[in-house]
Amino acid sequence: MKSSASPARETAIKILRQVENRDAYANHLLEIEYSRSNLTAPDRRLAFLLVYGVLRSRNRLDWVISQYSDYPVENLTSWIRNGLRIGAYQLLDMPDLRPSVAVDESVCLAYKYGHKGTAALVNAILRKVASCGQGNLPTLEKDPEDHLVIAQSHPRWLVKRWLKRYGHEISASICRINNIPPPLTIRWNSLKEEELGKIQEVLHDTLENAIQSEAMPEGIIAEGPRPIIEQAIYREGWIDIQGISSMLISRLLGPEPGEKVLDACAGRGGKSCHMAELMGNRGRIVCVDHNRGKLEALCKRAERLDVKICSAVCGRSDDEIPLKGEIFDRILVDAPCSSLGIIRRHPEIRWIRKEEDLQSLAGIQKRILANAANDLRDGGSLLYCTCSLEPEETDDVMEDFMKRFPHFKVADIRRNVPFMWQDMIGSDGALRLMPFLKEADGFFAFSVTKYK
Repeated sequence: MKSSASPARETAIKILRQVENRDAYANHLLEIEYSRSNLTAPDRRLAFLLVYGVLRSRNRLDWVISQYSDYPVENLTSWIRNGLRIGAYQLLDMPDLRPSVAVDESVCLAYKYGHKGTAALVNAILRKVASCGQGNLPTLEKDPEDHLVIAQSHPRWLVKRWLKRYGHEISASICRINNIPPPLTIRWNSLKEEELGKIQEVLHDTLENAIQSEAMPEGIIAEGPRPIIEQAIYREGWIDIQGISSMLISRLLGPEPGEKVLDACAGRGGKSCHMAELMGNRGRIVCVDHNRGKLEALCKRAERLDVKICSAVCGRSDDEIPLKGEIFDRILVDAPCSSLGIIRRHPEIRWIRKEEDLQSLAGIQKRILANAANDLRDGGSLLYCTCSLEPEETDDVMEDFMKRFPHFKVADIRRNVPFMWQDMIGSDGALRLMPFLKEADGFFAFSVTKYK
């Protein structure tokens, strides 16, 4: 047996433990680890596959492990639990890997982060998994709830909500798409002189199957190596990484050159910079966020993309923002939310979020909207959106706003919605994108116009 585990598996177990214990996001942890380690490209790729594979399959892996263990999985230390998950994932879902390698690597991790007894336990359990497989998982036909919880690895509280709201078929479609790795989605920068065709030529040399999005003219969908941020085409600002549904939000707001726009929850500036591109770098965009680290990332992003009209303001949009009484032509409220519509892109969200989060987030969302309403000019447009479809964060927020602000009227967003998603606009005027639709993530949005 080896004396130590591979660097990729060492990286994977550390990140999985941080996700589990600190509610941290895997993509940021991987970026940090890549920047400070000497991982080879193959080790980076393997660490990425292990981290995201385990996060997408966690309940199923725990169920399989429990079939062969006398110890409840939840009673094991986080180190040993995640070492077992890594081993079981490789045995069950990476058929090209020799079973002995998967077992030995996890045993090495158990020795390092446990003791001789835990190493023996890991060895015994994983050998049983290797020889017996995962067994008979609950089926959708016989037990829909357990199937979606165990076989599709989603938290029970969320499955119960979806089954009640959508039924078996749609709930199963959501869970299945959440477990399929998403493609890489890219936005080409219209502020650059390079035409889309030239950018695609460069992308074809870097990535596999780079094609133009059907929904967004500036969107590109590709496969291939993930470290696109290391490529010159990214560093020089020809492209940015952004989801197709996220690109739609800027187009729904529809900022025009010369206008003054408020991005009330700007984050790292993906939508702010996209709006600046749509405005041809003419006008002004005030970007508010309470997180200084995110605003620093926004400023770096704007510089890389040659965006000149974004100014960052640190403050809480659910409190009084230091805007000195400014009034805006358009306001985007891309509200902090549960992010349950983008589980496919961030599988750890399903384990981080709790049902009680929804009400507390809804309170913040309502306060942000109320503040934004006061900063909009008469005749101006306000767009509210979340990457969640949960009623507390969507329908309830919209209903509350329309009752409290009767001088706002719902605007028709149909002309800005791609034909392929037109059927997702409800009778109330709101857009509800389901995550299993082509090119889509789970998004909700509605637009209002302010009248005197």
